[in-house]
Amino acid sequence: MILLDEDSSQRPKLPTDPSVGPTNRVPTEVDPSSPPSSSQQRPPSLNNYESLEAQHPSPSKPRGGRRPWRTRLGRFMAIALVIYLCLFVILGVPTFVLKWRVPHKFKWRGDYIFDYQQPPPPMDNDQIELDLSHPLFEDSIFSCGTWDQQFDPPGDSGAVAGTASMRLPFHLTSGINLRLNSSSENLKDYISGTLTVDINPDKTASNAVLMANTQFSNHQLFEASSVCLTNFFNTTEIVVQVPDRENFPSDTIGIDLQLLLPPPSIPYDFQSFATRLPMFKHFFGDLGPHIFFGLFKLTDSSSAISVDSVTASSIIVRTSGAEISGNFSASERLILDTINGPVFANISLLNSRKHWERTTKLVVETGNGPIVAQVNIRVDERSYYVPPKHGHFQTKFKTFNAPMNISIAHAAHSKPALLGVCAKNTLGTIDVTLDSLYTGTFDVRSRAAATLVHETFAPDSVANDEHKLHFDQQSSELTRGWIGDHRRPEEFDRHALGRVELVNSLSPINLHLARLRLSNAERR
Repeated sequence: MILLDEDSSQRPKLPTDPSVGPTNRVPTEVDPSSPPSSSQQRPPSLNNYESLEAQHPSPSKPRGGRRPWRTRLGRFMAIALVIYLCLFVILGVPTFVLKWRVPHKFKWRGDYIFDYQQPPPPMDNDQIELDLSHPLFEDSIFSCGTWDQQFDPPGDSGAVAGTASMRLPFHLTSGINLRLNSSSENLKDYISGTLTVDINPDKTASNAVLMANTQFSNHQLFEASSVCLTNFFNTTEIVVQVPDRENFPSDTIGIDLQLLLPPPSIPYDFQSFATRLPMFKHFFGDLGPHIFFGLFKLTDSSSAISVDSVTASSIIVRTSGAEISGNFSASERLILDTINGPVFANISLLNSRKHWERTTKLVVETGNGPIVAQVNIRVDERSYYVPPKHGHFQTKFKTFNAPMNISIAHAAHSKPALLGVCAKNTLGTIDVTLDSLYTGTFDVRSRAAATLVHETFAPDSVANDEHKLHFDQQSSELTRGWIGDHRRPEEFDRHALGRVELVNSLSPINLHLARLRLSNAERR
């Protein structure tokens, strides 16, 4: 019998397959008279590839090729995950956003928006304590003026032994600091003086000029005193040097300084202007239309400060026992602080796009003097729809034993500002007036005096039913409510409402709120 050769394409892949290898068959004799059998009629057939794979599975492939997500359980888990993600996006994300945007609802009797304990500001140039002998300033320009025109006055001049003067021109830099080399302690009846800052009337002047005049009771004291200039970090520092009082316990010296700035063809900017001149009175001319200061800071003074006008991003004026008066314009912060003197101020506040992320702050404080302030506020229209978190303006007024009279109004063409007002007194009366653009709450409290909220009429106004006066509580010592539409303050975020809080102990409080039209107040 002839054996057919196996086709190479039908050979099994497994080397251990029993079908692989030679086939030994025992030849048998065939009877020619018998009919051929079925095995003799056709050649034997071989199993196909699928059958062999089923009989001899490959160890390199797992049994059952179905993936987990193609099973019924896998499909159920995938559908559940998709539903969970959809619910999280639809419900969870908006809830998180609402809680983030409205973290705190309005509550009565809270001082939280009037917390002025802010972190200390970054150090300004005027806060650098200078030691003129420090190696940092060895190569800096340092010069002292020479006194001239020295003479002895007539014999009837009392304790004055002589007078002198000097003139120091210098190139204008981006900052000017004036300071006394001695601290404010133990200087009373020893040194006195004035500082006058103004625009030079000479239109051709191109440099700043410092003029000093002195009168003294002792020539040795005079010879040990000087006025010096030094430049550092593009800032000019003017130092008034006097000897220690221990060396001249019964003598006196007076120094009058006059600083004339060059007249600008157009308004120009100053990075900083700062003074530390104890016992010096300060007088400033009409600088506002000509110069814009980044920082205007007058500190360590114990005498009166008078300002015709000044404009700056930040204004800080502090004196210990005298009056503060003038016209101040600021866009970031304004602090007027005295201990034993009155404050008379016309104030302009701007919340601009340049400082849109910040609230413009005003603080006026005194211990034993009246406060009379007219405040004009303006919101830059470009930043009106992106207000700071704590409103456009926060204002604080505080005194102890004197009356307080405050008026706050919007500038012409200004958008309504988000305003916070806090006024506190102990023995003096409080009188506050707001214009018709104010919308928000009022909380007027006193321990042993009357609290009154007056409704006034805004002239030339248009009737508006959405601007009404509502009272929440009303008694002789407590008056609360809001001016605006019918919605209660508790429905709002506390940072989205204007707020007025007036607190007194033993004197009455009067709050005047301007309505867009007169109507009877609704009690809620």
